[in-house]
Amino acid sequence: MTQEELKQTLKDKLKECDKDTLVDIIADVCSMYVRARVFADMSNANCIQQCVNNVQTYLQQVDNVLTQRLNVNFKKL
Repeated sequence: MTQEELKQTLKDKLKECDKDTLVDIIADVCSMYVRARVFADMSNANCIQQCVNNVQTYLQQVDNVLTQRLNVNFKKL
């Protein structure tokens, strides 16, 4: 089914609906849109948080290595 055919089918179906049904359809579409946006934003936030966690872990590993080296060097003195 092409996009134009889909549009025409939707137009034909919507002509059969009363006002309350149309309002329900619009409300459902809006609700789905809002949920999709919230989900996408949460996914992006989780992705960013995972990157931050990875950087923190890496920095902690570097700090541990540097601390060990300093301890070894101070023991030599």
